[in-house]
Order: sequence, then structure tokens, then C-alpha cells
Amino acid sequence: MTIGQISGLILSVAVVFVLLTLLVRLFIPIFDKGDEISKSYFDTLKKQIEFADDGEGGEFFMWDIGDSDKDREFYLVYFGETIEASFFKILSGTFSAGKRQEIKFNSFGQTPNRICVCYVEDFKSTCNYCEGLKYPALFEGKSVDKGFWIEGSGHRLGIKLQGKNYVFSEI
Repeated sequence: MTIGQISGLILSVAVVFVLLTLLVRLFIPIFDKGDEISKSYFDTLKKQIEFADDGEGGEFFMWDIGDSDKDREFYLVYFGETIEASFFKILSGTFSAGKRQEIKFNSFGQTPNRICVCYVEDFKSTCNYCEGLKYPALFEGKSVDKGFWIEGSGHRLGIKLQGKNYVFSEI
């Protein structure tokens, strides 16, 4: 074989490899566990808000999964008149115990009264599942002075429509 033939063979093998890689990516999408769990929680939340709209009241619960993804945490975030919400988390660990880390969420929407199911992984938040609510949402026992509230997983929440407000409460 000549050098030209060898180069052509190497080039053709490389092209076939790239095409196969692209085809695999096209037909087998990359699975994001955090995104899929958020979507599932969000679908449940929307159904429970519909129950509240019908006067029945709803219940919502996000499991504190506690699986091998120790660094992934889920939050229900209400953005009243703002598009950004944040809180400080106290860290644990050998070198970071007691330090505070700010966790920020963004609703990526300009309409008021958005509610999102978000997750945090490696201190980076993702809020892909959001919806604008018909009415403002209050949370019993939480201040909405900053225009938002945040509730973590592991708490069963009741959802009621009282007047022109959704009222979330821990049950």
C-alpha cells in the first residue's frame, strides 16, 4: 500500500467513526436524571394546582431521594414579582464545614407569579420546568418580602386556593 492509500483508509475510518457517533447521539439522547426527575415532579405539581383551582385542594411532595446523587437537591421555587431567587446554604464536609454558599435560581421568564421545580447539582441550579400561576402564591409561615419563596424536598405540601391567592402549607 502506498502512503496515499493508507491516508485515505485512515480518513475513511475516521469519517465512519464520526458518522456512527452522530447517529448514536441522534437516536439515543443523553439521559439527564435531574431533568427527568424535575419534569416528573413538575407534572405532578401542575395536576395538584388544578385540584386547588377546582376547590378540592391539592398535595405535593418531593422525595428527599438520598440516592447515589448526594449532591443533587430539588426545590420548589416561587418567583412572585422577580425572576431571581436565592438562599444561603450552610456547607458540610471536611474543609468547608460551616461556610455559607449562595444558591441562586432563575425562572427565565418575564411574567409574575412563576413557580418552578429546580434542582441544584455542584452548586449550579437548573430551573427547566416553570409555569406562570393565575394568582400569587403564599407559603404559610414564610415571608414573601423579597418576592419569592423556596421549599426543599422532603416536605409534604398542601395547596389551596383562598380568595385570589394560592396558599401552600406544610402538612
